[in-house]
Amino acid sequence: MVVTVSMAIRVITVIMVIMVIRDILVIRVIVVIMVIIAIRVITVINVITVTLVIRVIVVIMVIRDILVIRVIVVIVVIIAIRVIIVINVIMVFTVNMAISVITAIIVIMAIRVILVIRVIFSDITEHIMLDLKGLI
Repeated sequence: MVVTVSMAIRVITVIMVIMVIRDILVIRVIVVIMVIIAIRVITVINVITVTLVIRVIVVIMVIRDILVIRVIVVIVVIIAIRVIIVINVIMVFTVNMAISVITAIIVIMAIRVILVIRVIFSDITEHIMLDLKGLI
């Protein structure tokens, strides 16, 4: 059986989409866990429990942000693979196409940087909460 380029593109795209869907589902599960923890905090008002739960929520938020970054990386990989395959097949790479691809990659990288900053901010928030715990 001869594997054509379009078949290869479809297989790669399907694999990448499955990876993205899996990561999105994990992110949703993490959000549900965060909501459950928040409800537990509301029902159990205990200073020690609240500080521990805040710490857990910060860790969960960091994990969620890391998974979001993974989803974005997979999307960038899909775009890069498709562009490389299209370039190899067609051998025509116009300036407009190059600008569009570069712009898309820059936007996705900017979103990734923003999410990395959120992870760092979450870590800083955790340290602040630990300092506040020492004051209580």
